[in-house]
This record gives sequence, C-alpha cells and structure tokens, in this order.
Amino acid sequence: MIHALVLALLPLLTQGSLTTTVIGDATGLGGISETDNMGHRRSYWIEPLTRSFIRIEASEHGRRVVAGETVGPWFKAIVRMVFSPDGTRYAYVGRSLGGESLVIDGEVIAQLERGGERLVHLPPLEPFLSSEPAGTSGGQLLFSPDSRHIAYVLASKSQAVPVYMIFLDDRPVGAVKRLGFVAFTPDSRLVWSSCSDLGPGQLNIANVVGPEFATIDRLTFGTGSRTCAYRGVPADGSPTQLLIDYQVVVHFGRPPYSGREVSTNGVVFSPDLSSVAVLLEAADPETEALDLFVNGEQIGSALPGTPIAFTPDGRLFHQRPDGHVMLADVVGPRIAPVKQVVFAPAGDRSLYVTSTGAGLLVEDGGEHPHGPFTGVTHVQFSADGAHSSFITGTPGEDQTLHVDGLPVLSNVARILSASFSEEGARMFVTATIAE
Repeated sequence: MIHALVLALLPLLTQGSLTTTVIGDATGLGGISETDNMGHRRSYWIEPLTRSFIRIEASEHGRRVVAGETVGPWFKAIVRMVFSPDGTRYAYVGRSLGGESLVIDGEVIAQLERGGERLVHLPPLEPFLSSEPAGTSGGQLLFSPDSRHIAYVLASKSQAVPVYMIFLDDRPVGAVKRLGFVAFTPDSRLVWSSCSDLGPGQLNIANVVGPEFATIDRLTFGTGSRTCAYRGVPADGSPTQLLIDYQVVVHFGRPPYSGREVSTNGVVFSPDLSSVAVLLEAADPETEALDLFVNGEQIGSALPGTPIAFTPDGRLFHQRPDGHVMLADVVGPRIAPVKQVVFAPAGDRSLYVTSTGAGLLVEDGGEHPHGPFTGVTHVQFSADGAHSSFITGTPGEDQTLHVDGLPVLSNVARILSASFSEEGARMFVTATIAE
C-alpha cells in the first residue's frame, strides 16, 4: 500500500454526470486523480505543479481542461500535461480519434494527425558527471526558466529520413536531420544541437551557430556571464575538445592532456564556467593515483574511483590518495573512498557517501560521520542548507529516512520519494508501507 505522508491528493469532486479534478492547492503541491467508469481511481503526480486553480472536467463528451475563464476543447483523453516554473502557464496533448492536438494555455497550437507529424521526446542532456541532474527529463514539452516560452519538436512520419522541426512557442526556429538535444539556458535562451552520421553537427544558441563536430554532447550551463560548456568530437578522428561558448578550453591532443587517458567522470566545470578540472591517468606508471589538473595546471593527485566536484561557490572537492578529503586548500578527515558528494546551496557543508555509510563535512574541515549504513541514496540538502537527508536500506525490504543524521521514518518497505518543502521546515514523503 502506497502512502503519501504530509502530501496528499486533493479529494475528487462530483457534480452530477460531470467529474471535476482539481490541480493545485494553497501550498502549490497537488496532483491529478481520475475515476473511470468501473470506479477505479488513477492518480499521478505532476512536477512542477501550478498554483493556479485548474480542473479537468469529464463527461459524455470526453475531457477538457478549465483554467479560470479559459475553457479548453473536448478530447477523448488529456495526456502529458506540464506547467511553467512560475505556475501561471500550462500545456498538454489532447488525444482524439483523428490524432493528437498540442494545446498551450488553452489554445490549440498544432494538429497532429495520424500518419502525419508527431511530437517527439526531447533527448535528455548527458552531463559531464553522471551524478549531475540532466537538463531535461526526456519529455516532449519544455518551458523556459522565465515561463515565457515553450519548446517542442515535431517530426514527419512520411519521410524516409525524418526532418525534426524545432519550435519555440508556435513558430519553427530550426530543422535538423538528427536531433541532438533541446534545452533552455538559465536566462531562457533556446539551445539545440544536431548530431548525425548524415553530416556535421553544430551547437545553436539563440540562432548563433558554433563550429562543426561529428558529435556534440555533455552540455553544462554556467551561472555567470558564460553560457555553456560542451564536448565536441571532430569528424576527422582528431582528439576530442571541450568548449565554452564556442572557445576551446581543453584539447585532448595537446599538452598536458595529450596521450593520457581521462578518468571516468573525470571532467567537471565550476558553476560559473571559469574553471575546468580534469582527472588524468598518472604520468608515473608505477602509481595508481590520478593526476588532477585545473585549467591546465596540475594541483595534486586524487584517489581512483572517487569524484571531483566544485561547490556552488567554486571550490574544488577531491579525495587524496592517502584518503584525506580536500575542499580547495582545506584538508579534511581521512575516510573510506567517497562514492558521492552533495553540497549545501551555500557550499559551506557537504554530505558524502562511502561504501559503508555517510557523513557531514563542514567548511572548516570538521566531520560528523553517520553510519555504518548500507544502500545510501537520495542524498540532499534543504533549499536553505539548514537540513540534510538521505535514505538507507534495501528497497522492497526495509528502508529508513534520515534527517540531519537521525532516523525519522523506519521499517518502511520502500520510500519512493522524499523532498523538503520550500522553507525547509517540512518533508514530503511517498512510501510503500507494506509489499
């Protein structure tokens, strides 16, 4: 049985033959709940959730979305609903016998007839570090951070080699033969790339086109004046390059990188893209330690298999071969090999995960170990950085939620999700109590 702790679905309202589902509540959290003709109730969450009063009406005509005074058309089904970050706009796909319709803010923007154009999934961004969150979820509709624009891609089924048309709101802004990725910069400019065996690919930032590569990937956005970093693989087989706003910052065919293997997950950029750290196999074949470079200069060595990462304020975290963790020039405790590290928003604290447990590191190099534990997952800080949490145990058997190192929910078969409220004073947990 699945229980939502603190967070619960709003009740289903029934008015005669019209079934109304409300989305959103005073806290900005909610979901969709539907009951079919057999009385079976289906529920699912939508994130981010609108703070506007929106409802889905169901009758013999089908279903329609009502947002204030805006009443959408009737459809057989309404799917793939998304909301803008500020909760004021929405988009969804309405499904009927003739095909699908793309609806934005209650207005039909595109008719997708069967056998004609289709709405495609936006490929997820592949970041430089596997622990970093992807820039897109692989969904089909993507709002910009400022909520003013929405991006989507249409492809024709009628062509042997489909052309992917990239749309910004209701107008096409580009076409590629093979889609690389589509995303928005933090300041809401549209970015997309093409990657194809049919020809060279290019990065396009708000219609400014970069150099050609056979493959363009690993997009990382910056928080400062620089827009993004990415990896370019040349078509002629020459060494890979790392670029920031079309300028090469690392060329793996030039010293000190030439002829040396890059460690797995061994490239990371600082949040403002002013620094790039790279882990290379050691120049001395007798050592297993990795050489750590920042902006082309070696600053030390790192323990193989451990992560490197920049804090939100731009300091580099790594673990030395002797086991001591380092945060910039501050020497921390000697601990087991670190598998994951997560930073508080201010960068003054960090949570680390090892094979035997977890622990909290503070800015002055002190440590508050937790554990031993098994199966540490879902490591996070609250938005204000005052609290931290993680989950331990084996899913399906016995899991425990820890907040600030203390168990607050134990003997749970499976914890599906756990997140802090915006103010950080509450946690919202969805869990399977028994299986």
